[in-house]
Amino acid sequence: MIDRLQQSLASNYRSHQTGALLFIDLDNFKLLNDTLGHDVGDMLLKQVAQRLKSCVREGDTVARFGGDEFVVLLEDLSAQTVEAAEQSKAISQKILTTLNAPYQLEKYVHHSTPSIGVTLFSDQLHSTDDILKQADIAMYQAKKSGRNAICFFDPQMQSIINARAAMEGELRLAIDQQQFQLHYQIQVNDSHQPIGAEALIRWIHPERGSVSPSQFIPLVEETGLILPIGLWVIEKACKQLKMWEKNESTRNLVLSINVSAKQFRMPDFVSQIRNYVQRININPRHLKLEMTESMLLDNIEEIIATMTN
Repeated sequence: MIDRLQQSLASNYRSHQTGALLFIDLDNFKLLNDTLGHDVGDMLLKQVAQRLKSCVREGDTVARFGGDEFVVLLEDLSAQTVEAAEQSKAISQKILTTLNAPYQLEKYVHHSTPSIGVTLFSDQLHSTDDILKQADIAMYQAKKSGRNAICFFDPQMQSIINARAAMEGELRLAIDQQQFQLHYQIQVNDSHQPIGAEALIRWIHPERGSVSPSQFIPLVEETGLILPIGLWVIEKACKQLKMWEKNESTRNLVLSINVSAKQFRMPDFVSQIRNYVQRININPRHLKLEMTESMLLDNIEEIIATMTN
């Protein structure tokens, strides 16, 4: 497949034609392997391969790239980028529809869906690795959009991916160097008397200054960095409450902190909270945990049990 892709890059450069690379990943394939076994999984892969071959033209290439990943190389598309995109989209849609049809795997009727990433190429400015990476990025974008979808690579997507990767590295450094701060937004009652505060995290970047939570919280959620950062917030909040207890005017304030779904679902979440409360020796009634309503959409019994503990 790599050899044919290299030939296609050279050929398109001479003929000014456009090619396309489709990166196809089977959604939830691991679940099939885990539940019905690898033999049944292999049967699905063989049937997917046959269906893919039936969707493309004679001069195109179908390859199994590894695991449940397939690559389709479309050649001799239109020299016009828009037309080439339409041609590759039509074939991708045909593949999507074909792979959505039910599979007979021995005694099992199985339904499988693909996520398809598409990238176009027309010259030798990019290496085969570049083309594969672009199609792979587009495929993950298709998965992110809800699976069973087709997504084209957007050059801007690459810069976004690079920026996110750089920020993830900076966030890991920020954890090590303690670049985060908690700010406190006062909460008052109807008589405008202070009754508590909400803890708001801020990232004080050494070069960019204060970074808004809206810029980094989605990333720390996605990467799992919310777990160490969340623990830091809990510890910092407990220490702040301990300081407030020493002052008569602040000792009864309630401090609210936001808890993410990932934090809440940690098996030792309750014990961690108890550990900080007991170690720092604060009144637990003064620590308020706030969660989003979306957490209540599933596992309601488990959520109630955790809250009760």
